Amino acid sequence: MRHYLSLALCILIFIGGVHVQTAYALQDENMPRLVYSANGDIYMAELDGGNPIQLADGSSLDPLNFDSSAQSFHSPVVASDGSVVYFQNWFDNRIRRVSLEGDNTLEVLPDVTTTAAFGITLSQDGQRLGAVASRQGRFYFQEYHLPSLSVRRETQIAFDGGCGSGPYLPDSFQFFAQTGELGNPLLLDWGAGGVGIASMGCDSRGVQLVYFDEQIADPILPLVSNARLNPTAQLIAGFNGDRLIVSDLATREIVNLQESWTGFYDQFYWISPNELVFSIAMPLVNESFALQPEDTDIADEVLYGAWQSQVPRYRVALYHWNIEEDTARLLWNSRDLRGIARYAIYENWLYFSAVDNLSNIVDALNSGSSREDIINARPTSSIYRLDLTAEDSIPERIISGGESPSITLASNP
Repeated sequence: MRHYLSLALCILIFIGGVHVQTAYALQDENMPRLVYSANGDIYMAELDGGNPIQLADGSSLDPLNFDSSAQSFHSPVVASDGSVVYFQNWFDNRIRRVSLEGDNTLEVLPDVTTTAAFGITLSQDGQRLGAVASRQGRFYFQEYHLPSLSVRRETQIAFDGGCGSGPYLPDSFQFFAQTGELGNPLLLDWGAGGVGIASMGCDSRGVQLVYFDEQIADPILPLVSNARLNPTAQLIAGFNGDRLIVSDLATREIVNLQESWTGFYDQFYWISPNELVFSIAMPLVNESFALQPEDTDIADEVLYGAWQSQVPRYRVALYHWNIEEDTARLLWNSRDLRGIARYAIYENWLYFSAVDNLSNIVDALNSGSSREDIINARPTSSIYRLDLTAEDSIPERIISGGESPSITLASNP
């Protein structure tokens, strides 16, 4: 079955300018809020997850019954002044934005196109938006001025495809919806001085720097995936096999090399110019889930034809790494998750979205539950927060069903 990550690459449906009124205004414009997606909608809540308000009304994306006319919103990013949220719809190539001030008008931006699976990103100074558009089989990293969204420059980038290599089990399906296919986001980051960073393919490695002034894309780390710049845009980190590397962007020399770990790196996030958090999902070979469904037809349907008699279970571990000291400290681990997908930070609080493992749906299939109960047992994502200053802190689940957290007016590093 085709999944919506590959579907989003190839379905381009024109939707004209549409305005929908939402009923929300910030009571205190200096109070940060948590912005996230859930069930195809965009929400804003207090930092503890309380009092959620719907900013954009989409429609829940049913992975079993794709509807290309749906509006399933995802991946919100917040302007640096906290006044506007930008986000995408899985099923067309238009970017949306909603104001967090005044009448909260939701606007489809008819002149801003993107290839949906690449995502969108904001420059570190908050003055530009980056997106990737495709034309006649070629891909272009586009730079838009904010708030006018006039196209400033675009540069052709290298991209070798490799997308849509599933099918994937439902836990990985949900995980890749937030991280990019195989955990590798395609549009990665934005540096200083008009330099962008993009991946070179879905299932292959390679990071390229995009220089808008010269209109060239330069592959700098051909074996590295999921690269991100630190807050000063001087260091770039990424995954090279089972190693997390950090390289000086100017000299391109590797300035630090983390030890090898048993497992797979999921995602990481800079929390200061010299510190980051990262997660590892380690398959528990002797603790996989035994799958013996009473109804193999429904198992084929809800597991996308990707199942066998044993399906994987993971131990997910979250670490803090101080680059200057070259020390990694375990913050938390769990056997109940598929992986940690997206991060945000505010002061001492680390926010992250994480996807449940397959335990509930395996139990439902093995026990012969009804089709409706089996579908409802599919893994979902939730948003957690963790106090980085408290010793032995345990993450608190604050939003069930939440994905892709961002913070308005955040004290991000």
